[in-house]
Amino acid sequence: MNKTALFVLLLLLTSTVLLLGACNGSEEQIALEENIGASSEPTPAAKLEPLNDTAYPLAEIEFIVKIPENTPPDHAIYISVLDEVTGLALNATLHQMILDEEISDTSNRLYKIKLPFPVGSTVKYRYTRQANALVVGEHLANGQPVRYRLAQVDGPGVVSDIISRWTDTEFVGQVGKIVGRATNAKDQTPISNLLITAGGAQTISAEDGSFQIDGLPVGIHNLVGYAMDAEYETFHQGAEIAGNLPTLTPIELEPRSLVTVEFLVKIPEGTPPIIPLRLAGNLQQLGNTFSTLSGGVSLSASSLPEMQRQPDGLYKYSLQLPQGADVRYKYTLGDGFWNAEHTPDGEFRIRQIIIPDHDLTVADIIDTWFSSSEQSITFDVSVPENTPPMDYVSIQFNPIFGWTEPLPMWPLEDNRWAYVLFSPLNLPGNFHYRYCRNDLCGIADDVDTPGDFGPGRLIDLNSLPANQSDSVNAWTDLAGQ
Repeated sequence: MNKTALFVLLLLLTSTVLLLGACNGSEEQIALEENIGASSEPTPAAKLEPLNDTAYPLAEIEFIVKIPENTPPDHAIYISVLDEVTGLALNATLHQMILDEEISDTSNRLYKIKLPFPVGSTVKYRYTRQANALVVGEHLANGQPVRYRLAQVDGPGVVSDIISRWTDTEFVGQVGKIVGRATNAKDQTPISNLLITAGGAQTISAEDGSFQIDGLPVGIHNLVGYAMDAEYETFHQGAEIAGNLPTLTPIELEPRSLVTVEFLVKIPEGTPPIIPLRLAGNLQQLGNTFSTLSGGVSLSASSLPEMQRQPDGLYKYSLQLPQGADVRYKYTLGDGFWNAEHTPDGEFRIRQIIIPDHDLTVADIIDTWFSSSEQSITFDVSVPENTPPMDYVSIQFNPIFGWTEPLPMWPLEDNRWAYVLFSPLNLPGNFHYRYCRNDLCGIADDVDTPGDFGPGRLIDLNSLPANQSDSVNAWTDLAGQ
């Protein structure tokens, strides 16, 4: 057995002892922890001073939104500022808006709020309504839910929006559309794969730069053109929509130059050095798919860049990023939701940096992997001998609201795989899990938990820490081998 496998096997037996210093001090545990330390490469005592939070100037943005006439009266209206790295529905910040009584009447109700953001930020948000005990989301005129709206913060400003309808109301009124073409301001070449948003609707520019957004209510909407790799400056302006008519709106974007950004991070003491550390962020370069994946997240662990462990115990990752880009990111042993870093008080951590016009080293320190008490769940699974040697085993979790994206497990010898889940474990009730191959849950499944909507295996979050030993008897797509 090699050194890596031995280390993980010992880890599986003593996860609550070793992982992040969660040790209760018995003689047997102390002795076993010493053996683990001897079996793994020691981590030098690295020193790292974190980069001070850059004193980005703040600018107030006033959001003014017109709500549908058929909105039930006396319901609170909120703007929800979203965190796409963790998950659009998983770490939102709600701010209650106030009715602008000076200009509102029964047929024209406008709500407003002023919020501060660092200059250079690209804000992702949407509107909600509190209906008694329920939170109701905004929908487009065609009934589709709003994924998010975009607002660019270049300084103090006003963003005007119109809500087409709510989940529980019908759309009433006329609609129009925006038609345009996105081009490079330097040479007028078309820009494809540009995210265009207006009125809560989204589209992607075609190969020739053309785009169209239909079904927008009559009035002024905030039109935004956003490069998902941030290699162009973000375009934004108001666009007035007339009923049953197209609004022609060409978009020109200035290209950005690239700089080298090096991320350097110190992990919590006791984190096993063999576990892959990944960087999760809001740009395509940092794993953002800009689509809704399983469980409502936008990132999958296997698409995230993996950091490299240095001789001094720090981890490093370097890449080229456009100057002026608003980068939201976090460090993780899983994805943006599972096993991601947390603040000392257990909140999800999301970091922000506006890329300057020069090369930069970002130095960070991770406080903890835990969302609550220092408890974990260790999953240890044996898989069939006919598992293809180039395949990897994934684990997938269902925390009440649906199956989230699969996570690659850590290989042991002899067809065994492991995963230790640290967070978030402060979830209500129980949740389920299942195994599959190569992240293809729903296709390459454990025969005992097949299908897209299978219940999976149950685990009790009220009985922690836990060590879960399982066996996969066969894979659904390898039954004939």
